[in-house]
Amino acid sequence: MFLLIVLAVALNGFVSFGIESIGIELFRALGAEMGHAIAIASLLGLFKLAGRIIDLAGGRRWDALSTAQVAAVAMPLGLVAVGLFGAGPGLGPASWSVPVAAYLVLFGIGSGAFAVSRATMPLLFYRRADYAAAMSAIAVPLNLINALAPPVLAGLLVVAGPWAVLGLMAGLGTLAAILLAWLSRLRPAPEPDREIA
Repeated sequence: MFLLIVLAVALNGFVSFGIESIGIELFRALGAEMGHAIAIASLLGLFKLAGRIIDLAGGRRWDALSTAQVAAVAMPLGLVAVGLFGAGPGLGPASWSVPVAAYLVLFGIGSGAFAVSRATMPLLFYRRADYAAAMSAIAVPLNLINALAPPVLAGLLVVAGPWAVLGLMAGLGTLAAILLAWLSRLRPAPEPDREIA
């Protein structure tokens, strides 16, 4: 169970942190002009914030694992949208394409919501007394993956192009979603000291 949590969080972290590190160059390679690519990368932060607000507003209506599952499905869909249709300017005065809007909504909100859920998800599986130890153990591979993501994705972008990068990230994101679905089947019955405050 712990391994499933670590793998899902680490894979999602690779994708989320990776896009932040190479986002501008990735979108330039997908057809966006420099100003457009910078705007996309900048707006991603606002949509991630929206995802965090939506998750926090949910309160007790849903738990962290449910949030993580929805977010983990949304993120690859956002990547697939720009992978299939590109990131060049669209029609209309705003010059924003539908694929870019889909990316910002799906990937941005999903990434922000997952960031909140990964911090509280262990509370569903571990007693409060064990929470700190579990989070410390998760932090080690997560930090390692976050450090590896920029050079790996930058190298792949140079060698194989933007679609290879998007394909890898979408694949890893999908794998994270599968692991979370598996983890959901192992969800324990609620106990008083396992409830999220």
